[in-house]
This record gives sequence, structure tokens and C-alpha cells, in this order.
Amino acid sequence: MYRGFYFFPGYMVLMIVSCAATGQPGNVHKIPKDDFSKAFLYVYKEVPFYFKGIRGKQHHAGNAVSYACRKSIPGSRTSTIKGDENATAVFDFGNFESRGEAEAAMMGLSAKVATALQQKVIVRYRDSAKDATVLKRTAIAAIEENGFYEYNIFIDIVRMAPPSPAYTLRLVLIGGEGIFYHIIHRGEPMRSPFFSESFAKLKIQFAEAKVHRCTEQLPGFTCKPADSAGKPQVMMVKYVTDLPDARMEMGCLISCIRSMMGENFVYYFLPPANELLDKVVFIYYPDHDVDDRRSISASLENDPEHGYVMKVMLYHP
Repeated sequence: MYRGFYFFPGYMVLMIVSCAATGQPGNVHKIPKDDFSKAFLYVYKEVPFYFKGIRGKQHHAGNAVSYACRKSIPGSRTSTIKGDENATAVFDFGNFESRGEAEAAMMGLSAKVATALQQKVIVRYRDSAKDATVLKRTAIAAIEENGFYEYNIFIDIVRMAPPSPAYTLRLVLIGGEGIFYHIIHRGEPMRSPFFSESFAKLKIQFAEAKVHRCTEQLPGFTCKPADSAGKPQVMMVKYVTDLPDARMEMGCLISCIRSMMGENFVYYFLPPANELLDKVVFIYYPDHDVDDRRSISASLENDPEHGYVMKVMLYHP
């Protein structure tokens, strides 16, 4: 079990402590006694279900669909659920005449959200371009024992159009399951010395962004250069005819890669879809909120000719 503080450049990680991971945001946190925390967690537990449990009257504005929110959070003036299948909950916390006042209110609201989540959060502060509508954003992700969720809580300072007061403060929660990033603990045991020696060389190639050449390959895999929208990557494939054997080898492959990545990496699983049966993606922790990011992935897919194919891909934008 990991306990203590976890710091990375540009991020503030408050604490990781012991708790039971359930895969559902908000379910693992004991409800604090203050009114804000109780109301916030009531809304937050609806995140995986796109807030369907707190939707009120439906409204239409052209093609846009929104709902009244049947649960308010203390301090907010209005609350709306925007969208349907990919809904977000938006809470308006008032207008401010100066940016300084808005930023002070943002810090106070961020502290309240962190308190509601028992300080088990990652917080990232971001400034936007001067002409952007959202001038400043606090992004918050909840932490569990073995990892953390992607950012799905945002506190925004929004520039208002005249003659409205200059700034407004909004709390936005993004609906849906989202990605859960698993951390890799220090001292993960080495699974296969033979595999590890080959993968260590690939990892160096990956770190140096030399992912367009098959200079190294994994035991049992065939390496070939690939191309993704003009960006180089390397793909290694291994064909397996029997599904139980393929799943067993896939589990071993994931364990071997995880043991070699180190604690500055995190990883997440993608759900099965069409021919994809299983996929895990490893990334540098500092890249976890970057759209086009370096990654090493392992996947198991149906293959019409060979039965099943395991793929290891190195991608560097």
C-alpha cells in the first residue's frame, strides 16, 4: 500500500491514503458534516451516470438539450445539467467586478472541493490566453489507493460580455466513468529477465523518440514500423490461435511491461470494442493531461487470419 505525498512538476498532489477503490467516483469518500461537502458529494456520486438521478425539467434551445438540476450546492446561484449522453453539471457561483476577487473566490471554492474529497486530490492551475473566454481554470482529480481519475472537476473564471460584471465563477463536473490512471509502485518485482533485457532497450528508444525503427524487438514478437497520421510509431505483433492462451499471455505481457516502466509512469485500460478484446496504455505521469502524448500500449485483438493477435506499440508525437 502506498502512503504519503506524491509530487510532480506543475501539479499539487495533496495526499494518497488508504481507501477502498470501487471504480465509481465519490463512493469511497465518507461524507463530511458541512453542508457544502454533503451537497457536493451528492452531486459527485452522479458523475458516472451522467447526473441522471438529479435531472429535472428538460429544456431545448435549438439542438442543445439541458436539464434543471434538482440538487443545489451551497453558494451557487444557479445549477444546470448540459447535454444528454455526455452531460456536464454547471454551477454558477456569482459575478465579480475584478479578476482579483474572482481568483480569491476560486481558491476558496477549490479548498472546499478538496475538503469534500478529504484532501485526496490532484490540483492543477492553468492560465488561459488573454483573449480566451475561460481566463483561469482549476482542474481537480480524485485519488484512490492505487491511482487517480482523470480531471473531471473544473473551477473556471469566465469573462462575461458587457454590460455584465467582468467575471463569473463556475464549478463544472464532467459526467461519465472517465479514465482511471493506475500508479506503479516502487520496487515492482521483475517478471522475466529475458523479456526485461529486450524491453529495457525499447524503453531507451522510446525515451529518445526513436520510434520509427525496428532496432530492437521483444522475444516472440515481430517488429515492423507503423504510421499514425504521419507520426512514426513502432508496432510488434505476436499471433496466438487459442483465446485462453492469448488471454494468459496478455496478462503476462502487461505484468512484464508494468514491472519495467517505473514509478514515473501510470497506465490505464481501455474497454473492449469491436475487434479489440483488451488494451492497456502506459504514459509518463507528466503527460497524463496532454492530448497527443507519448505512449507504450499492449493490446489483444481478434484477427481473421490467425485467430488472435497481441500488439505492443510505441508512439511518440
